Amino acid sequence: MEISFLKLWLWPLLLLAALWWLVRGGRRSTSPYPQRVFLVALTLTVLVFGFALGSSPNPIDPLLDLARGGGSLAGKLLLLLYFSCFALLGTKLICGWGCPFGALQELLYEFPPRHRHAHRQLPFLATMAVRTLIFGAAFLVVAGWLGSNPGTVLYDPINPFRLFDFDFTLATVVASIVVFLGLAFFVYRPFCQLVCPFGWYSWFLERFSLFGIRINRRRCSRCSACAHACPLEAARGRLEGWPLAADCFSCARCLRVCPAAAIDYGPRWRRPESAGPSSAAPP
Repeated sequence: MEISFLKLWLWPLLLLAALWWLVRGGRRSTSPYPQRVFLVALTLTVLVFGFALGSSPNPIDPLLDLARGGGSLAGKLLLLLYFSCFALLGTKLICGWGCPFGALQELLYEFPPRHRHAHRQLPFLATMAVRTLIFGAAFLVVAGWLGSNPGTVLYDPINPFRLFDFDFTLATVVASIVVFLGLAFFVYRPFCQLVCPFGWYSWFLERFSLFGIRINRRRCSRCSACAHACPLEAARGRLEGWPLAADCFSCARCLRVCPAAAIDYGPRWRRPESAGPSSAAPP
C-alpha cells in the first residue's frame, strides 16, 4: 500500500476545523441544512483526499491490510490507531467529514432533485446486521474457515476507493461503484451503512467519543424535528434512549432544525444543561 503522507498531515487540520465548526458554528439558523460550510468541506474532501492524493490511505485500508497479512504489523496498527483517534475525538468524525467516498455519497444524497423523493431511513438493526454478517464472513474466509481460498479479503473485489485511482480493472469494483453511487441519490451513504468495515468498527468507538450530539432534556419539546431531519435513526435513537442507536456522522442536520435549541454538539463529559446550547447563526 502506497501512503500519501500529505494526507496524514492534512486530515488533522480538516477534522479539527470541522470539530470547531460543529461546536461553535453548526448551530440552528434560518438557512437550509446542510450548511454551505459542510458542503464545501465535503467537496474538498472528495477532490483533495480522493482524486488529487489518491485512494491510500483511507479509513478501510488498515483493516484490509491487517486481514491480508504480511508487511509491518506495527505500521498497520499505527494507521488503524490514527483513524481510530479521529473517531474517538468526535462521533464518526473521520467518516462524516474526512472519508472521500463517504463524502461523495453525501454530496449525491444532497443533490437538488433529492427533495422530490420520499425520506428513506433504513432500519439500523437491519443495516448493522448486514455489515456484521459481511464482516464475519470476511473474517472466516481470511482465516480459512469458510471457502477454499484462505487469505482472500472479501472487500477487495468491491472496494469503491479504487475510484480515486481510476483503477477499474475489476468488473466487480466498477459494479460496486455504480451501485453504491446510484443508491446514494436515494439512500443515505449506502456503502457506509451496509458494507464498510471501518463504519462497523467505528460504530463501537462512538460510545467513547469525546465530542458528540447532546440533548438538553429540559428544553426538548419532543417535536421530533431532529428525528425527521436525520437521514438515519441516530437522532430518534438518542432522543428515545435506545441502547443501540444508529451511527451518527456528525452531519449537524439535527442541530439546525431544533426549534427549542435543545441540541448541541459538545464535550460529552459535560452535561448539556450546564453547557447551554447557543442559537447563534453560523457563518
